[in-house]
Amino acid sequence: MSRIITIAIAAIIMTGCGKNHPVDMAKGKQEVKSNFETVQVEKNSISSVVKIPGQLKPFEKVDIYPKVNGFVKEMYVDRGSIVHKGQILMTLEA
Repeated sequence: MSRIITIAIAAIIMTGCGKNHPVDMAKGKQEVKSNFETVQVEKNSISSVVKIPGQLKPFEKVDIYPKVNGFVKEMYVDRGSIVHKGQILMTLEA
């Protein structure tokens, strides 16, 4: 029974696929209306800027402690400044 139904469905599909109707392409073009805005193409150099939020972290972090107790008299560098070995960072007053 299922074999007869399968053959009948295949025959219906094959007869539907066999008919070729010519399509008039000019008729379809007349019905389509364009609602798109057109612009003139210009040649410019490529430039792109990407802004990504982030946070800078130091490569090394070092805590600094004075050899003697006292108050800070002058500071020669600020947070984030580049420092070198042996550079005076601040002056303490006893």
